[in-house]
Amino acid sequence: MNYLAHAYRFLDNPYFVAGVALPDWLSVVGRQYRARSNAAKIALADLLRQVDTLAKDVDRALVGDFLNGVIQHHVDDDAFHQNETFILTSAKLSIALRAIHGPDSSIRSGFLGHIVVELLLDDTLSRSDQNLLREYYRVVDSLDRKLVCKAATLAVGKDVVGLDTWIDRFVKERFLEDYSDDRRLLRRLNQIMKRVGLEQLGDETLAWLAFCREEVNRLSSELLPK
Repeated sequence: MNYLAHAYRFLDNPYFVAGVALPDWLSVVGRQYRARSNAAKIALADLLRQVDTLAKDVDRALVGDFLNGVIQHHVDDDAFHQNETFILTSAKLSIALRAIHGPDSSIRSGFLGHIVVELLLDDTLSRSDQNLLREYYRVVDSLDRKLVCKAATLAVGKDVVGLDTWIDRFVKERFLEDYSDDRRLLRRLNQIMKRVGLEQLGDETLAWLAFCREEVNRLSSELLPK
């Protein structure tokens, strides 16, 4: 799942929202960083051992929310990637893309069929409630960057260099808004392709994106976490 699908149920808990975003933020900040569920559980257990001061220490409570968010991210991803509708839909979209580029193309159809479902699910959510995406960015922008970095250090096991800068950029660029338009979505997909070292997509992909959008919108109720 992508940012909004992970977060939309928890917008009343900003640091939980930050926690569910952390694994995806780290894929941009640096692939040497990993926010694994087990590490977050260990860090959370260490935090809760100090239960005598937990109620008086707001920072510690917020860090606990953050670590629980990291754990929730992995719970959601595990369920989502085993969801039969997701498996069948991503396969269907991958086959449709392969039909455009041919079986010998270096375009990673399986990879794209997977991620485009996730990105378009965010767009489906934002279309269902015009205030949802605006509220999501407001919540992220309200975060104390230093506190998030401190909590991320516990989840990752070392300092995450550049996370605070990336959160500022994330809020400023608002790239989730681009998922509503096929051409802007294509540009964002090509940024991902470049980051992972894959061939760029051309305009021939736009019709495929329109088809993907229809499929994800039609099946969104079966794809979204309850």
